[in-house]
Amino acid sequence: MVQVSDMTLGSHAFSNRNVNSLDNYSMAKLSSNKSNKLKSKKDILKNGNNEMVNASIRDLVTLPEFYHGNKVKTMGMIYNGDNTTPEGYLVIFKFLVTCCMADAQPLGMLIKRTEKDSLENDTWVNVYGSFKKTRLDEQEVLHIIPDSIQTIETPSREKQFFSPFN
Repeated sequence: MVQVSDMTLGSHAFSNRNVNSLDNYSMAKLSSNKSNKLKSKKDILKNGNNEMVNASIRDLVTLPEFYHGNKVKTMGMIYNGDNTTPEGYLVIFKFLVTCCMADAQPLGMLIKRTEKDSLENDTWVNVYGSFKKTRLDEQEVLHIIPDSIQTIETPSREKQFFSPFN
């Protein structure tokens, strides 16, 4: 008998498809990803505004300069990392699927660990915290400093992945 998991993609796929390197979270790399969303969302965020803003991992990755310094809420799965994940961090991630699961690419964001973090890989969470930049290994990287991390139920299929159409 073979048991098949209901979850198609998770931390195992993340670690195998992701080039685990601090470069993936570097400000220089992330800032080179521009989007027209920046203009449409400018009126949402005001400089110095402390209101929590819903932001997808995709938005944080593609528009880091837009969210930097703001309080954000984002949803994804947890990856506790391996020897290439910076010490003191874990990763929240989702997959971008353009055609089918075979082409799924992980999008992840570093989260500063707190003493009480004991989340298992593939746990779905909402993360609430400050989106900041810091220096790690001579690179400027962006991360979320969590105020809280809440475990949530696995979301509906259409919310588990990003597509170019949503």
